[in-house]
Amino acid sequence: MAANTPVVNAGLKYVNGFNLTRVNDETMTMGVGEARNSSDINDISLEAQVTINGASVGPNGCDIAVLAASTLYRVFVIGDSTKYKDTAGLLSTLDAPRLPAGYDMYRRVGWAATDATSDLLEFWQVGEGQERTYY
Repeated sequence: MAANTPVVNAGLKYVNGFNLTRVNDETMTMGVGEARNSSDINDISLEAQVTINGASVGPNGCDIAVLAASTLYRVFVIGDSTKYKDTAGLLSTLDAPRLPAGYDMYRRVGWAATDATSDLLEFWQVGEGQERTYY
């Protein structure tokens, strides 16, 4: 290997933790965890549980609009590679969420759905690694 050859980060696209729990019709909690971001370049760490509120837009809320009726949401952990912004959760209907200002990385860590009245449906998450099952 030449002396000036860069070492490429060989991330594992891992996900550990981020246990999701429905609290009520509009909120859920996301537990502590660590994961590689979606591009497998940086790590995102959440060191304290957060509450995601579907009645708000922004970090620990929804990305574009508040919860809609009969909709499947992706649950993301979002981070700021400069570490100025706190790691947060985000609900989105998109595969690549619209990130709030100051955030530049994300990773999907779960799913949630709403009923006809825009309330979060009860769910149970099994597994805290890359393979998770939702009931």
